[in-house]
Amino acid sequence: MVRSMSPPHAAELAEVVGHRPDIQVRPIHCISPSGVHVSVHFDRCTHASGMQRAFVACPHHSAERCRRYVFLHNYASSAHAAAWLLAWAAQEPIPVDKAAHLLAEPEEECCELIRAELD
Repeated sequence: MVRSMSPPHAAELAEVVGHRPDIQVRPIHCISPSGVHVSVHFDRCTHASGMQRAFVACPHHSAERCRRYVFLHNYASSAHAAAWLLAWAAQEPIPVDKAAHLLAEPEEECCELIRAELD
């Protein structure tokens, strides 16, 4: 007996990976203190865990595809997660490379200042 190897339908795939097309969170755009445009985007629960994430692309290491992702459930709100990511992306001095940047943590007071601006 031969089984069909066709790809799952969109609904089945959504159930498998937790994709939620009904979730619509607009990106948050900002200009860093150094004048660089940075945007935080929110996924639709596409991670294998089924949990929603926010992410930002580093404006300084774009050739290296330097991106930081966080799970929203680890933060008090989406604004808190966005503030943390914006602070991470706007760190100064700029980390020397992607590896150093991915290990870096933004200062809490910087996150709080950005979050206050988002509220």
